Parts: sequence; structure tokens; C-alpha cells
Amino acid sequence: LRATAIEEVTTTHSNADNTDTRQFSLRKGDTFALTFTKSLELKLGNAGGVRIRYNGEDMPAPGQSGQVRTLTFPPSARQ
Repeated sequence: LRATAIEEVTTTHSNADNTDTRQFSLRKGDTFALTFTKSLELKLGNAGGVRIRYNGEDMPAPGQSGQVRTLTFPPSARQ
């Protein structure tokens, strides 16, 4: 998964495969990549401020500007 911040993004949390938890902040223009084997949970503090590319394909905007959203990958694993 590759994400690019297009707006200021507050704190972002990720949890890969229920073992590797990270917290970081993004600024406009920052790009980050996350890898996982089975699942990834990604909590965005500003979902409208991030563009996500997953398995080489651009995803729809994950939310509106300022909206807090938690995304689960692969998408079919959403509950």
C-alpha cells in the first residue's frame, strides 16, 4: 500500500498483521509505503487528505477532508 498526503494529515496509525503497530504524522506532499502479509488496519486523522494506491491501483478517496476513518486491507476483509 502506498499513500500520498495531499493535505495536512494529523496522526496516522497503522497495524500490519496484528503485530506491527506504528504511529506517525504526515504533511502535504509526504508519501509512505506499508507492507503486510495478511491484513492492515490504517486509521487516518484526515481521510480526505490522503490518496491511496493499493496493489498498483488508485483507490477512491477514503473520506472527506477532516474525517477520521479506519480502513482495512485487503478491502474484502472489511467488516
